[in-house]
Amino acid sequence: MAARTIFDKERQARYLEILAEGKTATHAAKQVAVHLQTVYQKRRRDPEFAAAYDLARKMGTHAMEDEAIRRAVEGNNKGIYWKGERVAYEKEYSDTLLMFMLKAREPEKYRERQDIHHSGEIGGIASRIADARARRLATLAGEDQATDVVTDDDDLLA
Repeated sequence: MAARTIFDKERQARYLEILAEGKTATHAAKQVAVHLQTVYQKRRRDPEFAAAYDLARKMGTHAMEDEAIRRAVEGNNKGIYWKGERVAYEKEYSDTLLMFMLKAREPEKYRERQDIHHSGEIGGIASRIADARARRLATLAGEDQATDVVTDDDDLLA
């Protein structure tokens, strides 16, 4: 049986530091050599640790947001290579990250939306189709053999 690692105060503090850097809960648990379920049990049983965990996650989210903004606005230096050697850099920006940040910050302004305006009666077309089908069924019922079955709704509207 493998030795159990104790999730002591020192490991808890290091775990929370890693989480506050923007790393995942799984990554932080691996770094301090504890099972993720141990962390979740501690969180359920210890309100003080749970509060520290929530704060560390918020701090981690802020760190991730800062990095996303930096990549979107300041960009990254991307190497340009020729014959296997780096000969220059070019600045690479992320329009996608910037758009996500704008949508998160001001969703009412940047969200994707469709404005659909309808005029007229919604039931009009549906009732015309139903009436045409009923007439067609009545016609077919009067014939000995149904040889012509309408399958296209456009034919019903004619």
